[in-house]
Amino acid sequence: MRRLVILGAGGHGKVVADIARLTARYQQLMFLDDAFEAIGLTLDIAVVGPLSAFSNYIDDRTDFFVAMGSCKGRENWLQQLLAANASIATLVHPNAIIANSSRVDIGVLVCAGAIINPDSHIGVGTIVNTGATVDHDCSIGSYTHICPGVSVAGMVTVGERCWLGIGCNVIQQIDIADDCTLGAGATLLQSTQAGQTLVGVPARPLTR
Repeated sequence: MRRLVILGAGGHGKVVADIARLTARYQQLMFLDDAFEAIGLTLDIAVVGPLSAFSNYIDDRTDFFVAMGSCKGRENWLQQLLAANASIATLVHPNAIIANSSRVDIGVLVCAGAIINPDSHIGVGTIVNTGATVDHDCSIGSYTHICPGVSVAGMVTVGERCWLGIGCNVIQQIDIADDCTLGAGATLLQSTQAGQTLVGVPARPLTR
């Protein structure tokens, strides 16, 4: 019997659990969440303890998945799981499309309606959310979140821990540096510097 332990029982955790059920790979699902006593059940799945209890469930029949929207949160807990030699799942919705020549690393979630076109690479722990498209020859860094409805054109490089907000667009052949945030509905026409937040059409750095 194959088991999946999901770290995080919030809204994103529900999406993860639903996709895990649809894959039919797992006969048992459970959640870990620091609010386990208050939550109790999510989608009729037991929330059995805090996040730190993951080591109690490591065995040869158990996979783990970090279900957190926060890029840094996913990185933190995935690094802890990897250091403990836990088996990390990759979850792909049955209605997602991934080209055979593309590569999807461990800990990645690819949601319903997402498309990843040929010769693209999705890094560890990244989310390609509902209806997002990543075109050909793209490199998406680890722990990044490609939000619902995002369109990334071909030959784009996205760094680590980036947040591409819902419905935004990225034109071809540009580079998005690490830790950048692109606001909802923005259209990015030029490469970025690390840590920038960009909003609008065309997207411009947000002044603080």
